[in-house]
Amino acid sequence: MNETIKVMKSRRSCRNFKPDMVSKDVLDLILEAGTYAPTGMGKQSPIIIAVTDKTLRDELSEFGKDILRRLGIEGEYEGIGHCALGYAAEPPRDAAARKEDYIYRI
Repeated sequence: MNETIKVMKSRRSCRNFKPDMVSKDVLDLILEAGTYAPTGMGKQSPIIIAVTDKTLRDELSEFGKDILRRLGIEGEYEGIGHCALGYAAEPPRDAAARKEDYIYRI
């Protein structure tokens, strides 16, 4: 099986994390990978903000634009995605069965 498809089929969401932080080396690698994500017309206009401070992370989820201004980030940025990184506090569950009418071919 294609390795990418295999990873997609086996990955699971996690909402309960251990308190351990991801190491700086791992975070740096993930952030670098993010800079290679496609951008509209190749303009590289998005920015990536890595928040490792728990208090600021909690504030950011409620008062994003105010915090961006406090950090000196100006512009009409809009939060369009996030990625929570950490280590799962419990083992992943098995994948749910896929619904029958998931795919339509025309």
